[in-house]
Amino acid sequence: MDDPTHDGLKQLSLNNGFKDPTFLREKLALDFMNQHDIAAPRATFARLYLNGEFWGLYSVVEDIGKIF
Repeated sequence: MDDPTHDGLKQLSLNNGFKDPTFLREKLALDFMNQHDIAAPRATFARLYLNGEFWGLYSVVEDIGKIF
């Protein structure tokens, strides 16, 4: 594979919600900014499995790279 991407993204950041037991702050803030035409990365949630073992719920945020 010459150009490994997922939905056109080369890198994603996983956040385990440390110090945010709701897992909502980051996602809600980024969604709010995107809805109000403020430049912000996209975010979603994922259940993370490694070698078939469940590691937990993570927020997944688009890497901003050199944009900012």
